[in-house]
Amino acid sequence: MEETVEKKVGGFRWSLWLVVLAFFLFVLFIAGFLALLVKLPENVVARGVTIGQIDLGGLTKEQAEKIITRQTDAVENQGVSFVYKDINLNLVSIKHSVTNPEISATIFDYDPEGTIKRALEMGRKGNNANQIITRLYLRLFGIKIDPVYDLSSEEASRFLKEGLFSYEESTQNAFLKVENGQILKVNVVGEVAGKSFDYSIALKDLQKRLNNLDSSDILLHFNNTTPEVTKAEAEKLVPVLMESLSKGEIILQSGQKEFVIKPLEWGNWVEVTKENKQVKLVVKEDLLKAYLQDKINPEIESEFEEAKFVVENGKVKEFKSGKEGQKINIELVFKAVQEALFNGGERKIQLVTEVVQPGLTLDKVNSFGIKELLGEGRTNFKGSPTNRRKNIAVGAAAFNGILIAPNEVVSTISKLKPIDDTNGYVPELVIKGNKTTPEFGGGLCQVSTTFFRAVLASGLPVLERAAHAYRVSYYEPPVGIDATIYDPAPDFKFVNDTVNYILVQTRIEGDVLIFEFWGTKDGRVIKRTDPVVNNFKSPPAPKLIETLTLPVGQKKCTEKAHAGADALFYYTVTYADGSIKNQEFKSRYKPWGEVCMIGVEKLSEPTVEGIFSASSTSSGGETLVPSIPPVPVTVSP
Repeated sequence: MEETVEKKVGGFRWSLWLVVLAFFLFVLFIAGFLALLVKLPENVVARGVTIGQIDLGGLTKEQAEKIITRQTDAVENQGVSFVYKDINLNLVSIKHSVTNPEISATIFDYDPEGTIKRALEMGRKGNNANQIITRLYLRLFGIKIDPVYDLSSEEASRFLKEGLFSYEESTQNAFLKVENGQILKVNVVGEVAGKSFDYSIALKDLQKRLNNLDSSDILLHFNNTTPEVTKAEAEKLVPVLMESLSKGEIILQSGQKEFVIKPLEWGNWVEVTKENKQVKLVVKEDLLKAYLQDKINPEIESEFEEAKFVVENGKVKEFKSGKEGQKINIELVFKAVQEALFNGGERKIQLVTEVVQPGLTLDKVNSFGIKELLGEGRTNFKGSPTNRRKNIAVGAAAFNGILIAPNEVVSTISKLKPIDDTNGYVPELVIKGNKTTPEFGGGLCQVSTTFFRAVLASGLPVLERAAHAYRVSYYEPPVGIDATIYDPAPDFKFVNDTVNYILVQTRIEGDVLIFEFWGTKDGRVIKRTDPVVNNFKSPPAPKLIETLTLPVGQKKCTEKAHAGADALFYYTVTYADGSIKNQEFKSRYKPWGEVCMIGVEKLSEPTVEGIFSASSTSSGGETLVPSIPPVPVTVSP
């Protein structure tokens, strides 16, 4: 009996060991299977990773980058169309002059290399256990990640508004209109409901398309807008305005000068507004400012100018004296006029002016420690046409002699504005569609690029910098150390992170533009690598554009072809305390095809500016004919 029990116990033990062994082997099998399942070779995208509608799982880095580049190029070349009924407005990736690659602004731009880098990171973060869990999750459920790209929402929004404003109906509050006669009369003009496109939804839809690598059409949405002030509400204020009109003119006085504003004139400065559900009369500040600007400022105000300085033989000298200015305090004038018209205030109003003194004197500047050259930037503009040379000279002069305070952020565009003929700039003729139209901006990127190089040479931090959309011969070699500007964006910005002032000096020697930064060295060490240039792309076929500005049959090629390429360089500043700042500068240049104009007796078909066309250039060597926009009509939502 005991022997039988022992046999049974022994058999049970063997069975238990077999079960444990089987379970252990099963666990090993499962672990090995999972390890094999989630095994991820180097430079291969984990299974389950998609970008847009593209499954990249299991592809090598080279395979994935090739597919993504092909798709992003397709979206950039085709653009994205915004549609509503008969409206079709195509947003191209780059806004540019057909004949001048320098005058361009990137609206959206994909980064295939950065996109693939993001894809390769999936399933490779954390310790081994975390990586296995993540890869298993990706296998089972997958994940969709967004591509890397830059989008200028400001440029996209401006493009849409410029193209669509003629289809919109402005909302108008009811208002009071003063009319002349034997006696002044106040008429009430009723309110008008408006219709406008919803630009916020349009931009969100654009981001969705770009995230999905999708260039399909975006449907625009209309919003109905309701006026705040109705005719019935405005009528309640007619007696108030009539009473004020009956009291006559208002007089703005400055010393012995008096400016009389008759009731008929100031009466139409008045608008009806609503505050806390109550309507009231207020003076339109913009109309009052316009009156002051046109009628009074030329006789009273004077422009303030800061002194400018130069370094000669190691000493700072003043080469342009500062000039005090006088400005009218518009805020006080506005309050006084408002009080006079609607609250029984004095109708003879003294204009309050403020004297603005130059803040910089030679004695003060000499205490700033400006004694040595910090860095220098140079570019060559050989071969530039006359207008471009003029703009370079005007732009460089805007910076010559300026002082940059410690911690001051410098905006290149702000220093150059206004970029128009009032500031001495001259336009150049650029082709849009089959028309030549004047446009400002040619040559100013020579200024911003030289500025950029001086900043790098001086070891200052760059806050904003964008490369040109296309390679520009004036800035090469080297490739990739340029900075484009296009009012209002992109801009080139940097900060003076030294504890001293920096004096900027500019000059032109022959065909060379030079920017110098003078100040006090603080021991920082600057290192900049040479740009690495790769991913060259051949230029497209030449483009031929009909024009009426050349003799019939004459051909003029305005810009040679440039290959596209990517460029990368690193910028390192080591400070005296041992701290280090690193910056990486990437440039991605599109290929640019040769552009030629040919004189014709008559254009192939009527043309317009071409803002509605998918692109302002053709893809081959045929005559370029831009799309024609629909005739503006009243659009009902």
